[in-house]
Amino acid sequence: MLRLLLSVSLIGLVAGGYNLSTCPFPYYGSFYLDLTITFKPSTELEISVDTNNTITVYDSNMADFDFKIETSLNLTSFGLKEPVEMLESMYSSHIPKETPTCALHLYNANLSADIYIIPYGSVAMLFIRNIGEKVTLKSGLSVVKNITGKNFDYVLEGCPTGGPEFPMSLLDPPEEVFGTCEHKYCNISGLVKEVMCPDDCRNNQCMEKGHFTCVLVGNTIIDTKEKAHAVEDFCPQFLMNNSLMTILSYHSERRLSDVPLLDKVHIFHQGYDFQLFQSGVILGQNGTVVPTENGTTVNNIVFTKVPGGVSVTVKLNKSAAEVFFDGTTLHMQYSGYVQDLVGSDTCTSGSVQSLQINNCNTVLNDSRGDGINCGAVTQRCHLLLKEPFSECPMDPEPYITACINLLCNYTGTDGLFCHLLDSYARTCELQDWMDTLGCSPSKCYGKHCQPGKEFCGLSIGGDPKCFCTANYAAPYKAKGTLGDDTVCASKSASVSLLHCLLEEKGINISSLHLNDPKCTGVLDPVLNKVTFSFSDADHCAANVSIKGSNIIYTNTISTPEDDNTSVINREDHLSIKFSCAYTQPKIQTMSLKIMDSSIVKVIDAGEWTYVFNMAAFTDEELKSPVDSGTGLRLDQPLFVKAQVSEVDQQLLAVVIEDCWATEEKNYNATQKYHLKNG
Repeated sequence: MLRLLLSVSLIGLVAGGYNLSTCPFPYYGSFYLDLTITFKPSTELEISVDTNNTITVYDSNMADFDFKIETSLNLTSFGLKEPVEMLESMYSSHIPKETPTCALHLYNANLSADIYIIPYGSVAMLFIRNIGEKVTLKSGLSVVKNITGKNFDYVLEGCPTGGPEFPMSLLDPPEEVFGTCEHKYCNISGLVKEVMCPDDCRNNQCMEKGHFTCVLVGNTIIDTKEKAHAVEDFCPQFLMNNSLMTILSYHSERRLSDVPLLDKVHIFHQGYDFQLFQSGVILGQNGTVVPTENGTTVNNIVFTKVPGGVSVTVKLNKSAAEVFFDGTTLHMQYSGYVQDLVGSDTCTSGSVQSLQINNCNTVLNDSRGDGINCGAVTQRCHLLLKEPFSECPMDPEPYITACINLLCNYTGTDGLFCHLLDSYARTCELQDWMDTLGCSPSKCYGKHCQPGKEFCGLSIGGDPKCFCTANYAAPYKAKGTLGDDTVCASKSASVSLLHCLLEEKGINISSLHLNDPKCTGVLDPVLNKVTFSFSDADHCAANVSIKGSNIIYTNTISTPEDDNTSVINREDHLSIKFSCAYTQPKIQTMSLKIMDSSIVKVIDAGEWTYVFNMAAFTDEELKSPVDSGTGLRLDQPLFVKAQVSEVDQQLLAVVIEDCWATEEKNYNATQKYHLKNG
């Protein structure tokens, strides 16, 4: 049994036990029937209950005190009527309207000093008269109140019957401070009931735990209240924005220019930020983060490699947010305190106007053709109502809305339907469902495509490929081409094709070649273009033709001829001709003074630039050049060598139409001595 310990440190007070059955003492929700008094020499009077709550009275004039129980209490005769009424008024909401009938009385008749502890229903009142110069009330080791003076009236905590519950403490009128985290309450039965926060206390408030899910799939956001919102433009979206964490989603076009689909995610947490890309790259402030199956921790954020994507776990003051990203879908599960989400933008729809990028709020209508049957799409999306999803307790309607919103306005390619199903399965924590419906984890996550111009999609065979975005492909499709215009140089010709357009046609670039099968394309990994070229060093079996004054060089990019085997081939056949036309070189003249042994001249003839070399010799083997010291006789044979270099000898031939000698340095000289050509 709990006991009231009344320690009176006064010489003369007899120690012993007292029965309080005629005046039970209410304290902290219980009524005490036994009183033990002890004393030791001191000038200090101390009254304590369970050593936690203490009343200490200091008085240098303390002498012998007596103790008795007043069973016939007359408030007026004790001079307590008005003090009691005053306390009744001050604590009217907690003190019942009763008349006290007894009191515990410590007194010294010679000094007219009294200490009254009066049970008042379930509350105890303390009155001190003519005794102390200083009174200290303590709760445990903490001082609750200090009072100086000989007279003092106070309400000791009790447990009121009826009325509202209130925390157990020494009340300080007229205000009361109620804590909301850890309490000891008096209930209506007068018992102590200890109530503490089941989870955590913050700012004197019990924190309420909850579990929330936010999903961005296709062009729809499903918020924490299971409401679907369409993403209307290409501007970033706040998926979470509070003092703990900010999540921004960025969107781009894919096959159609007016359907914004997830492109990357930017997350900010306690001064650290990082970006998640479809290519699998995670770019943090200090460089690239490489997730592992066991988890890579950076700034208390854990990056884990999972099938088809990456899982990011962010700790938030005993809460946690887990973000799954596969390049097309973002699935965030928040487990923690509801208060952390109050007053924040959490998984809401609406673009961030302050972050508009390249007129991201301008959306143009794109042509869809006649290939989308929305009725059939709707029926397909209602698969979420059937097995294996029918046992899921989560509402499937927002996910069905997201499915219809995407597939009635886009295409069913690239595994998007499976992404939609997966977002619902993750919300339901459903496992082992993919094989049943012919789905698989995202194949595109980790596939690098050229940002802004390409996106990862699935080929007819289900392989991840880089396809051209709608706007990037538009000018090429408008001209009916697969790449850039032919580039004609003086000694070469080349053409570059877009790899993403070839992928869309189902053409494997490794199978393409020019007329010469050994001449294949060269892929630029940065621009993702494949270039085919031939030059004077290697014509790659180019065809040469003459049309008027032009020489035309033509080659063809093609796939191998069908070998008529029984193997099914999904690749389209391709044949692209490209050519360069050059104007034929005109007749050129050169002169050689007999005093020189040779002359070299660079000739620029339109598209053609070549070097002409002419030298004179006295022997047929062309070993003895003529110079200024060489003597020549009449009728002595003279041999002249003419040579053209830096020209494609397989395509151009050098023809000497005439060769003569003259005394004048003039091409049109009247006197010419024609030499024999040989």
